[in-house]
Amino acid sequence: MSQLHVVDRVRAKLKEKEEESNGEKRTTKSLERSLAVARKSRDNEMLLTCYYELALHHELLGEANPVQTYLESAMELIEQLRGGKEKVTLEDSAPLVRIWEQRGRMDKVKQHWQSIYSAMEKAYGYNDIRLLPVAERMLEASLRTGNADSANIEQQVVQRIRESHTPAEMLWPHPPLGEKRHVKNIKHLKTNVELARYFLIRRSYKDAMNQLQVVLDWREELRQMGKDWRRRDAHLLDRIESMELVAQAVFHQGEAFAAMNRTTTAERRMLEGLAHWEELMELETSSGIPATCSHRELLSLHTHEVGSTYKVYITWLLKLGRNVEALEALGKCISHLQRPPLRAFSPQYSRAIRDRAQIQLECNHISEGLEDLMEYGELSSKIYGAKSTQVALSYCEQARSINFVTNPTQQEWDAALLLAQQGLKMLEQLVGLDSPQLVPALRVYGCLLVRLGRMQEAILLLERYDRITERFPGSEKRIADRVFTLESLAEAYTNIEPKETSKASKALEACIKLMLHLEMEGRPDVTSMSRLKVSLDKVRSRFSLPVEARYLHPRLRFCCNQKCGRQETRPDQYHRTKSRGVLRFCSDECLAEFNKYSASNNWLGLDSACPAGPLTDLLLLRCLMFLHERPYWFRLAMVSSRLWNLVSHHRSSIRFPEMVKRLPLDPRRGSPMEPSTIASLLGRSPRLLHLDFSDCTVVDDKVCFHIGEACPELLTLSLRGSSHVTDIGVEDLANCKKLERLDLSFCEFVTDEGVLSIARSLGRLELLSLSHCHEISEEGIIAIAKGQLVYLDISYCKRITDRGLKAILRFCSSLRHLDLRGVNNLTTAELRRVDRQVETVLGLPWKEPVAADLLSTVETPRFRME
Repeated sequence: MSQLHVVDRVRAKLKEKEEESNGEKRTTKSLERSLAVARKSRDNEMLLTCYYELALHHELLGEANPVQTYLESAMELIEQLRGGKEKVTLEDSAPLVRIWEQRGRMDKVKQHWQSIYSAMEKAYGYNDIRLLPVAERMLEASLRTGNADSANIEQQVVQRIRESHTPAEMLWPHPPLGEKRHVKNIKHLKTNVELARYFLIRRSYKDAMNQLQVVLDWREELRQMGKDWRRRDAHLLDRIESMELVAQAVFHQGEAFAAMNRTTTAERRMLEGLAHWEELMELETSSGIPATCSHRELLSLHTHEVGSTYKVYITWLLKLGRNVEALEALGKCISHLQRPPLRAFSPQYSRAIRDRAQIQLECNHISEGLEDLMEYGELSSKIYGAKSTQVALSYCEQARSINFVTNPTQQEWDAALLLAQQGLKMLEQLVGLDSPQLVPALRVYGCLLVRLGRMQEAILLLERYDRITERFPGSEKRIADRVFTLESLAEAYTNIEPKETSKASKALEACIKLMLHLEMEGRPDVTSMSRLKVSLDKVRSRFSLPVEARYLHPRLRFCCNQKCGRQETRPDQYHRTKSRGVLRFCSDECLAEFNKYSASNNWLGLDSACPAGPLTDLLLLRCLMFLHERPYWFRLAMVSSRLWNLVSHHRSSIRFPEMVKRLPLDPRRGSPMEPSTIASLLGRSPRLLHLDFSDCTVVDDKVCFHIGEACPELLTLSLRGSSHVTDIGVEDLANCKKLERLDLSFCEFVTDEGVLSIARSLGRLELLSLSHCHEISEEGIIAIAKGQLVYLDISYCKRITDRGLKAILRFCSSLRHLDLRGVNNLTTAELRRVDRQVETVLGLPWKEPVAADLLSTVETPRFRME
């Protein structure tokens, strides 16, 4: 150990000391006395040891400022001991960088890496391999802050050094048993992910998709080789490198899909990416990587990366109006962010608490939302100080929560007005009277005054709000909040004497324009739009608008206990739920009584009072076995929900055309079944092996996504005549790994891209029909020919040439049936070769002459459901 550098020797001694200690902890005073002795004696080794010990001690106490101070002092001493910034290692910088990241000081992180990179460039040259890790971290800081210009320059630097010193390919021995294979170097794949993140900042989503697809193709190539892309037998650093790379690539691809409005595929990719991140966090936790910032090792938990990833997913869910799922995802995000001891000083953690509070208020969880808002206020005071804009905004958010209460008490009103007034005054003192940061406070305080009937005071505040938002269009981030505020202003105008009818009409017209903007973005709100139109008609007829109309909850319910039947008076009153919130109860006693009644009166339905008691599922299933599965099971399932669940759980096949014929047709809709209905039906049938959607017009990409998610054991699938299915839907069938028969006849929007996804994912496919898929060319046929097809129908695929046919003859050694009717670009020589090598060939001119005007009437044989 004496041969080590003094900095490395300090870290080694501290590690040995931590391993040998039996939980003994020194006090703050003893550590500070040791620091004073080290400074007086000018012992640099002892001084550095004291800095590290004090930083870790204060971190465990939850004090961020001393931790940052001691680590910054330690960094200055390390630079002096190393002999310059160019000799500083990554392990030296790791604790200080972590505390800066934890406190949201990314500007300091960027400056730190830039200074080290500049010193190393002067000392070693611009293309030395020692610059690569520093340049990578400098690029990571730019990508996190969204600085596209800096990221562009730094990415080129990283790519140049990486390609100069690392080979393009590497040997992949994992797992250890088996031969080694040459694959693309994982270091170079990082370049693709970095470029994709840069393109996402620039909103070049197609370019980002192309870069990310390279990484996913690499993973699929390893899977086909039988190799482990996670490298479970390798060193921990290598395992983390592989899992982080794939997690980033998959999730960012979902982010790109979301930006391109491909909702189904985006959700699947994002959830897969989050699952990889969760797997990585489990690996790091089980490996004993500490969650602290001031530990001396280079490795640390990826809490910030996971938090940022969840933030993107949650924002996307909120944009779609899926608040309950967003709340669940936010809970997982917070569970990761609260691992570090200094979480109270993390802006990322405090913002997550604030977002959860807002979602809980939207979901009518009033008490939980208020608790989170109070916690957010305490966190903001710790991070930014008691007199800060964040604390003032937390006061306004707490006051805003009263808008979600139907009948607030006078005490609640007084507390809300006091908080709103305090928040507004604090903001005015900090940022001035015309700053855009005043918008949330003006909105909350003004709307509260309108609801209380203090119209003159409210108009002054809301007019000020309107002026600031017009001057700074981006100051109000949510359109719904601006609509709510302008609507409150219109109500105030119509409830004063004399009425300001023209101003109220102008405010409502502005609301309607904003709602139209939402509708153009694909997020229509029919209820709010109809309410605004009715309000505008009342204003033009010189009627006063009712102030309380928008605050009353539209779906106040009754207690589902029949003996109680009490109606709730506020949205948060009934919080005891059953069956995913469908049944709501006012007390634990009512819920217990309902459960007792259901247990004693359950034969086929919950309301059945059969004296013989409930029949078991096994007995009912044995009764059903005496009947044919089709059509009698379906008819019996219509009797009760219990039989429906039982039939759904045990049936093995569904023919949707027959089912659609039996369902009642709603004249207001084109079809009796929606994709959500089909999804629910498939989700209840885990044993499905055969699905037939032939000539079913309701099938689209959403249905294909639900098939892939709910039917992993599927053997046969017919989508014949599903004209709304595209390549996205075909790609979503990748989870059906056991699929043997697939019919895509007359799916006109399926192209070579969809066929390529079939070739990559469905390795067991034996029967495939692509009849009348006019967009398919020989590129798709070459890809699908490398499988183990026995039956292939490519009739009327008019873009196929001899090249595709040669691939079929070369790779499809097990092919016994081939349909070439209507494929007119084939030469006679190739057709004769096919006739010699394939057992049954349809469409040969010397065997089956077909008239030209009858080509469009020839039907492709359908698969038989076994």
